[in-house]
Amino acid sequence: MNIDYHLGRWFAAMKVAVRRVDRLLARLGLRVRLSLTAAALALVALIAVELVTLAILRTQLYGTVDANVALEVRAFQQRVSYAATATDVDVTAREFIASDPAAASGLAPVIRVQLTGAAPITNTKDSSLLAMVGGSAMSGAIATVTGKHGDYRMAAATISLGGKRIGDVRVALPLHDAQAILATLAPVMTLICLGIAAASGLLTYGVVGRALAPVTRIRLAAAGITERDFGHRVENRGPRDEVGQLAEVFDDMVTRLEHGFHQREKVYALASHELRTPLTVIRGHLQVLKRQKQPSSDEVQQTLDVALEELERVTEDVNDLLFLSRIQVDKVSTKSVDVRELLLEVHRRARGASTQHWVVYAPKAVVVRGSREQLARAVLNLVVNAARHTPESGEIYLSCQSSGGHALISVADSGNGIAPEHLPHVFEPWFKDGQSRSDGGLGLTVVYEVARAHGGAVQVESKAGAGARFTIELPLA
Repeated sequence: MNIDYHLGRWFAAMKVAVRRVDRLLARLGLRVRLSLTAAALALVALIAVELVTLAILRTQLYGTVDANVALEVRAFQQRVSYAATATDVDVTAREFIASDPAAASGLAPVIRVQLTGAAPITNTKDSSLLAMVGGSAMSGAIATVTGKHGDYRMAAATISLGGKRIGDVRVALPLHDAQAILATLAPVMTLICLGIAAASGLLTYGVVGRALAPVTRIRLAAAGITERDFGHRVENRGPRDEVGQLAEVFDDMVTRLEHGFHQREKVYALASHELRTPLTVIRGHLQVLKRQKQPSSDEVQQTLDVALEELERVTEDVNDLLFLSRIQVDKVSTKSVDVRELLLEVHRRARGASTQHWVVYAPKAVVVRGSREQLARAVLNLVVNAARHTPESGEIYLSCQSSGGHALISVADSGNGIAPEHLPHVFEPWFKDGQSRSDGGLGLTVVYEVARAHGGAVQVESKAGAGARFTIELPLA
């Protein structure tokens, strides 16, 4: 069993667990919910670290195998480079293979030398291995091939004599040891993550209990307040001592929580829908693939392409959510930022990945105060949005100038434009206009929040079928 199988089982188990937790949370108190939330967040973070660790380890293990394959090919090429005739090449190849008595077993490479018009020279008598190594492969490329004995990493190189190709050599090393390490390590790391998350939940349970002890009387007085009913208040009529003041603060807090709860519900409902959709798509494709006993390589590749595309979408949304949360929490920097230089830098990064024609107008330095990272992210989002909605033969116009005490950063495209009735909503999270113009993400929301955090604003001008122009307006330093 490989790592993909273990990950599939883990995702299925997590979905069942989430359903059960949802039913249980409705009957638990705040203290337990906070503890479970802390444990869940810790588990998510640890699992993310686990996945990254496994990915890095897999890259390193496969890289080691690739390095050994390449080393073996270079060693062979060096040996035959001294040969003067095809016969010398044949003799040298046989001597090279004979020099490794343990070849084609364990971790030793499988070698196949094919000279023009001659029988293959190899170090294995296994016909399935010989057929696998004899399969198609680009000269000099290292690729994964699969045979009866599992996956191998194989490289192929041309054998030349006097500038003329007379054959090729192919070398393959097994991957089963690397795959076994990953398959063994994955469940062990998962158990460790679960243990740490459980300890985090227990610690949170104790800390929250101590923190809530001073407000026990208020909790009893406000027993009518539930997570779905914020209509009750303590309405303290006693002396305005510490407890009375706490009751008043509690009432104010409940009022604020009521408003925040409804706002949070709206955002969570929207976010959960948008983030659940790609996961549902991935799960559906994986289930279809799982039901097939022997899926073709094209079907597997198609499923992987869909999964990677949807995961990229989820990752982009999560990164944008984290970025938006940092904007709301972090204090905006007061450092000087040359937005002309920033715009040119973003242009250099973007033009290499697109085929559109770019026009840049930034005659002189324009300096504002703020966070270079946040401003760069906002400008990059506008540029990416423009490139996404501009045809290959279209034009993207970037400009940076100052006017009336403000810096004006504009990004215009020649795409399909935005319908007038949709213009007031383009900066809303996950807004979809029912056409190809909006991808329903958070990119433009990030632009809006960055501009607002820097004391500025962002405007959009567009006509359906005539492209769109977004302009960030910021106070000059």
